[in-house]
Amino acid sequence: MRHLYLLFTAVVISAFMMFVSSCGGDSGNNSPGDGPDVPDITEINIDMVLVHGGTFIMGCTPEQGDPCIEGSFEATLDDYYIGKYEVTQGLWKQVMGDYNMSAYLEIRDDHPVENVSWNAAQGFIANLNEQTGKSYRLPTEAEWEFAARGGEQGQYKFPGSNNIDQVAWHKGSGINLPQPIGGKAPNGLGLYDMAGNVAEWIYDWDDVYTNEPQTNPTGPASGVSRGHRGGAWYYPENMCRISYRNMARPENKYDFLGFRLVHGSPM
Repeated sequence: MRHLYLLFTAVVISAFMMFVSSCGGDSGNNSPGDGPDVPDITEINIDMVLVHGGTFIMGCTPEQGDPCIEGSFEATLDDYYIGKYEVTQGLWKQVMGDYNMSAYLEIRDDHPVENVSWNAAQGFIANLNEQTGKSYRLPTEAEWEFAARGGEQGQYKFPGSNNIDQVAWHKGSGINLPQPIGGKAPNGLGLYDMAGNVAEWIYDWDDVYTNEPQTNPTGPASGVSRGHRGGAWYYPENMCRISYRNMARPENKYDFLGFRLVHGSPM
């Protein structure tokens, strides 16, 4: 009996010492695997493409066809970076928490985020910049169109092709919800889904074009609606043209409307 008592006591003391050892000691000697998993902000990776600035005719150019009612003007831009893909559901959840903004149960992390207002996009960008220490933002309308043209001024009606089916998910594709990013061919800069899939919020307040040349235009100082570009999965072909413009109130959200990121140069 005494032997069993001593054995029990030894086991208790050994267990107690292991507990003390795991709770105490120099925390600086803990291995990377100790403790709960903490999100690592350095794991936020966003594919960005450098766009070399230049001067171009924005709006109605001959290849955009008729009717083209947007007007046109000469715009000059500095260098900048733009997202290779639209912001995805997965990136949204990584920055904002495990919350799916989508209007569709079928949507997965590799689908573009949609059903998000301009104001909500600004909240996402603020969180992203705080976590990464960078300065992401929405593209201006001129930045968006210059990138959509892919440095191929006057060559294509749609971003990267005159055949919409090569570069865009649209109404004629026979789909009824957004598709995974990168499923169609990119444009000349290697940017995917600049037409179709989901439309993309831009920074600018909506306004009519002027005929005066502009450098790094950002639109009017105030307004009622913010612009969005690119067409969407349920838009007809003519509304996916590079020059096509649309707008919505910044507090509104739609199941066809997402966004893409821009960062100034250097990044």
